[in-house]
Amino acid sequence: MKQNVLVSVIFATYNRCDVIRQVLQQWEKVDKTTKYSYEIICSDDASSDNTVSIIEEFVDKLPITILRNEHGGASRARNAALKIARGEIVIFTGDDIFPTENFINKHYENHLLFGDNVSTLGRIEWHKDIEMNHLMYHITNVGCEQFGFATLPPHSTIDYRFFYTSNISVSRKVLNSLHEYFSLSFDRYGFEDIELGYRIGKAGVTFFYDSDILAYHHHIYDDVDKFCNRQLNAGNQLIVFANLQPKVRKNEFSGIDDFNRVLKEYIKNSEKYSSRGKKILAYVDKMKNRTKILERQIKKCDIKELRAECSALYKFIFQFYMYMGWAKRYQAKKEIDDSVFAEMVFDYICPGIVQYFYQNEKLSYNEADSIIYVERGIQRKISIEIEKPMELRLDPISFPCIIKNFSAYVKNRSIIKKKLKIKRTNSDNENILDFTNQEDPQIYFDCDNLIGKQTIQISMDVYSLANIEKEVEKLVQNEINQNRNYIEPVYEKELINIQITGLDKTKTEKLISRYNDIVKEKFDERVIFSNKSKAFASNYIYKVKNEPLKDSDMVRAVEEIYKNFYGVNINGNVIKLSLLKNNNLEKIKTI
Repeated sequence: MKQNVLVSVIFATYNRCDVIRQVLQQWEKVDKTTKYSYEIICSDDASSDNTVSIIEEFVDKLPITILRNEHGGASRARNAALKIARGEIVIFTGDDIFPTENFINKHYENHLLFGDNVSTLGRIEWHKDIEMNHLMYHITNVGCEQFGFATLPPHSTIDYRFFYTSNISVSRKVLNSLHEYFSLSFDRYGFEDIELGYRIGKAGVTFFYDSDILAYHHHIYDDVDKFCNRQLNAGNQLIVFANLQPKVRKNEFSGIDDFNRVLKEYIKNSEKYSSRGKKILAYVDKMKNRTKILERQIKKCDIKELRAECSALYKFIFQFYMYMGWAKRYQAKKEIDDSVFAEMVFDYICPGIVQYFYQNEKLSYNEADSIIYVERGIQRKISIEIEKPMELRLDPISFPCIIKNFSAYVKNRSIIKKKLKIKRTNSDNENILDFTNQEDPQIYFDCDNLIGKQTIQISMDVYSLANIEKEVEKLVQNEINQNRNYIEPVYEKELINIQITGLDKTKTEKLISRYNDIVKEKFDERVIFSNKSKAFASNYIYKVKNEPLKDSDMVRAVEEIYKNFYGVNINGNVIKLSLLKNNNLEKIKTI
């Protein structure tokens, strides 16, 4: 009779002979500390190396089942494993993931605590045996293109976008209730796990991030081009996800439809290729080469400014390739040169600012009184309300451009339209509105003869001639201004921050020091006292009334906060903070 299995661990594998032996040796350590019955299902996606033979070496050492599949991708391989899984919960992990020793225990004990309707995500760090370059630091701590743990407060509820199948557990009952497991509509890597997470969430499951369930990722990214290809695939597959889930497309990825609209504009108004797009592609290659130089310099001399520049370039490059993946997926059936996509994507990432000014009483234009909005695409349609006679100034875009198909009409309540003439411009050729040599294009209209409330409607096609290097320089400077650490993992920030107010500076500092001392050992720096709100922490405020809480009372208060923080969002049982409220200690916000 087969033993009752409580936990099924599933990972797909393909040509991982480089690391699979070490991964399974780590699973032997997990096996020694695991208190619950479990199975490991290794689902091979037709490896052509000796991955399977290495796994076979561990069949007598671990409760392993090996599945040999025809080559069809990770989703198909995982689905084959799910069909035979016997556990109450399924833990999805990877063939390059090293679990810590309490990995299974913690996942299953969360299931015992929270039940079928909670899925637990664990934390993932880079493996300590691999040398982490700035690219790897960036994609997990700055841009978060790989994992978004930097944005997650530990021990908090999260949404389906964090359904990372490297370290996550789900009730098998919930999985079996779905009409399908991983969708086979995805033809490349990317978003098949997030799409499954979306359907699991729709089935009533809450996602809980338990940062104590730790696993290490043994995967080296030492080539910017390799990660660019990943972003291309991710952008491509995001469209598959949006098409599978129309409600997500409408409510959460609405930018996809706007992107498609702008893309159609560019294709309609472009030739077979774009000379400016060619320059953009060449400059993106230049940016990639610059990051390679910066990586070498950082290795020799780790300077914050070098990392800031590198991260700024990475953020632009990876976003650029993600959008390129979107564009090429949309227009897969049409033969369009990448240069057209590149021009559109650049203008989408760095859109021109449209601005118009009302003339003030001093007959001048005040920046503070102007109306600013961001406009994407070639075609611009603007409506401006006029309530009294004046001169009106319009800045069609914030950098050099050429404007075609320009028209401006005045319309009153009687729906009578009258053409509005341009008074003057700073264009190089006023007849065709050529602002090629103007950093700040300006068009002035004479509205002195307009009486009463009027609506001015302007339409134009704006062809951007932006200096690419200047736009990128702005992005670099913005990143430098962030003043990041670039060394410590962002998700190691403190969990609970209690801000002390109501005392003068000296008394506040003394009280902060005292309270931090009494909670440090018990809460392992998960709780800190300070004089301000902290990022990546659950923030509370303690306004001291009369005398501060005694040490023993503050410990009890912190214990109550801690207990409440863990339980309130999971099972719906809100713990009353009677002690806290009576002493004016209240939660102000969760970041």
